[in-house]
Amino acid sequence: MPSQQQQQQRIGGNVSSVGPWTDAVHLFTWALLLGTQFWMTLVSGPTLFRNVNIETFKEVQGVLLPKYFMVQTMLYSGLLLIFLIRYRAILPQSSGVRYAGALLMATVLAATHQFVLGPAVTRAMNAKSPSFRKLHGCSMAINMAQMCISVVYLRLLLLRFSLPTDNSNATPVKKSS
Repeated sequence: MPSQQQQQQRIGGNVSSVGPWTDAVHLFTWALLLGTQFWMTLVSGPTLFRNVNIETFKEVQGVLLPKYFMVQTMLYSGLLLIFLIRYRAILPQSSGVRYAGALLMATVLAATHQFVLGPAVTRAMNAKSPSFRKLHGCSMAINMAQMCISVVYLRLLLLRFSLPTDNSNATPVKKSS
């Protein structure tokens, strides 16, 4: 089993200890965020679009999307806060700057989605404005960028939470000729 020092070196520096529940909250927050993103983007939206009339679709999305944007803003803010507290020792390193920068960008995008772009898309959709397609395209691009950031953040989590491997009892496999 790797020592605490080896685990810390694997993520590029010392990890501050701020409590036993920090890792669980960190992992749960990320999992909830990515799960919500995948559900709304790949399951809920397309399923509704294909199976209900357009008026019902607009009504349901008008209720769901503001809540989705709010959840994203809260979860990205939480991840950023946890990262800044938990990994403050690696912040001066390039990997720390990249992760913090990506989380900050995702948090700003989520807040922009929640307070600016989301309401603008809804207004344009309800008014049947020609700008709806452009605004909706921007909204989709931001959502995909945020999903990419969440997947990239998985790298930090994998480095932090990787399980030790014990191959001492492994039986060598003979290759047949």
